[in-house]
Amino acid sequence: EVISAYSNVVTIIYLITYLGLFFCIAVFRPLFLVLVVIGGLTIPLFGLSVASGYESMLGYFMTLGDGLILCMIYFTEVSRSFAKKYQ
Repeated sequence: EVISAYSNVVTIIYLITYLGLFFCIAVFRPLFLVLVVIGGLTIPLFGLSVASGYESMLGYFMTLGDGLILCMIYFTEVSRSFAKKYQ
C-alpha cells in the first residue's frame, strides 16, 4: 500500500516536471535530475518482480528517453533556452 502511494505521487511529480521542462522553466531542470537519480536508487526497494516482454521493452525505452531528456536539457542548445527565460 505504501509503495502504491509512493508510485502515484512520483508519477504525478514526473508529469508536472515534464510539463515544466516543456515550457523551459529552469526550476524543473534540477528537479528532473533528482527524480531520475532517486527513482533509480529506490528500484531495489520494490523487491523482485516479473514483467512481460512488453513491460520490459517499455521500461527500457522510458529509461533511454529519460537519458535523452537529461542530455538535451544540460548539454545541447536546448539548455540555453532555460537560461534565456530568466536573463
